[in-house]
Amino acid sequence: MTPGPDTPDPAPATATVTHAVRKGVHEADERRWTCTPDTLEVTQHGQTQRIPYAKLAALRLRYEPGRYTTNRCMAEIVTNTGWRAEIDNQHWAGFAEFEDRSLTYRLTIEALLARLRAANPQATLETGQGKALWLGMGCLMVALVALFLTVLMIGGPVIAMVKLAVLAFFVPTMVRYVRANRRQVLPITADPPEGVLPRLA
Repeated sequence: MTPGPDTPDPAPATATVTHAVRKGVHEADERRWTCTPDTLEVTQHGQTQRIPYAKLAALRLRYEPGRYTTNRCMAEIVTNTGWRAEIDNQHWAGFAEFEDRSLTYRLTIEALLARLRAANPQATLETGQGKALWLGMGCLMVALVALFLTVLMIGGPVIAMVKLAVLAFFVPTMVRYVRANRRQVLPITADPPEGVLPRLA
């Protein structure tokens, strides 16, 4: 993989790399992802599941920003039996509070990619969103335009311009979302497309 300007130094093939996050209030504790030389270990609630890399069929990467997490990225692992789970780079720390754990996320994804390439060259690297999510994005855009026009008619141009300024703040995030989430199915040897891995501060 060709390193980008903010790509962390990859972990050695024999190193163990760990990333842990709690996605939200619905999870009682952190889920821990550990890349060992031979298996991916998933630990939560005191129980550990070990998945040999050879049994992973796909790694799916996407950019998934939120209101408080504009740098949020997610990875979904899929086994050859259809079992799947998501890895998040944002750790829920409380109401509207998130810790950006992009460094350990990037290191874990880089290690996972390297070991998956060696163990199962037939696996795929997939990016982007499905049609349902794109449809939802389109509906959201229509709703935002309708809201702006409604505010313009009811509240006058001053309030409308304030709302427009707020929307403009999120334009770079929306542009990155559209560019990064083009649906692609690539060989596992391919480099992840730009935008599907989180930026490091």
